Amino acid sequence: MSNDLYHVKEGEYFETIRMPQVKALGGDLGRVLDIGGGNGATSQFLVDNNLATSAMVVDPYMTVESTEKVTMEPAEADDALFDRLKDKGDSFDTAIFLDVLEHLMNPWAVLKGTRGVVKPGGRVFVSLPNAQFVGLIVPLVFFGRFDYKKQGVMDLTHIRWFTRATAVEMVEEAGFTVEKVDREINLRLATLNKLTLGIFSRFFAQQHFIHARLKD
Repeated sequence: MSNDLYHVKEGEYFETIRMPQVKALGGDLGRVLDIGGGNGATSQFLVDNNLATSAMVVDPYMTVESTEKVTMEPAEADDALFDRLKDKGDSFDTAIFLDVLEHLMNPWAVLKGTRGVVKPGGRVFVSLPNAQFVGLIVPLVFFGRFDYKKQGVMDLTHIRWFTRATAVEMVEEAGFTVEKVDREINLRLATLNKLTLGIFSRFFAQQHFIHARLKD
């Protein structure tokens, strides 16, 4: 899961509670596996607000200790980790990937590995930036620019890019059933989206939120 470009990230990046994703997740998450969850701020929020019973955060860049209900695993999300969890009999009701898969060399393998530690019928939630976002396409098509930034859709630590269709394919190929896909559209573009009757919503979405379950 390591990404050598992560040295540009400041501490607050790893300590942010990802509220749009929290709202999309809802509650009744049970025991949560938070892949790439930084210092665990989002998982701690879920537990503190009774949206989850407990959580395990897996991130090689974390700098904090475990709390009563949030276990911190400063490790890569790889086969060794998943095998260790399976050997311990550790399993999860929900696995979340909040803006992390686009940073990985092999997100497909990580998703497939997670399948072995999610309970039958368990939930999987993935948030990913949208490669069809208008803020990416217009500079590329009209000006020949693909300029990276410190954050956002064009974050310079992104090494994988997905549209809605390819993101859904990745989740399904990993062995999960996609139940629905939500879009995150900012307020300015939301108004334009309404005026155009949602016809261009795939271009206005900055992120996709994928809700899936492990196939029985």
